[in-house]
Amino acid sequence: MKYYHKITLCLLALILPNLVSAEELHNPSQQGLKVDSRIKTFVYDESDIYKIVVHKGFQTSIELGSNEEVETISLGAPYAWTITPVGRRIFIKPHEENIHTNMSIITNKRSYQFEVLAKKPSNKIDDRLAYVVRFYYPSNNNNDQ
Repeated sequence: MKYYHKITLCLLALILPNLVSAEELHNPSQQGLKVDSRIKTFVYDESDIYKIVVHKGFQTSIELGSNEEVETISLGAPYAWTITPVGRRIFIKPHEENIHTNMSIITNKRSYQFEVLAKKPSNKIDDRLAYVVRFYYPSNNNNDQ
């Protein structure tokens, strides 16, 4: 019987570390939820600065909360970017490589601060590249997405 318990304990020791707790599922981190590494989901906090990496020749879509309307967008180096707000989404497209700037987005509900870095495109998948940026709003019961 002791042998059976040892095997059971060994199996549990192998399986338990790989399980994801309910706490982790309900509290996504700043690193983003894993769906595709290029789809980033950040937990909204008005005190955070969200870093996003884009590539020349690619566009990135930032999706804001439901019923949010963009009031203003400001960039530190606006000449190097095309910014197109459409509803609650904002499309960003860099004109240059290796450009680093900040961006503020003010809506009727929230204020967002970004650090944006445009990199040179690569032939391999860059996990830092953001195709889509989404937000999770933990303080709202309905998640306001």
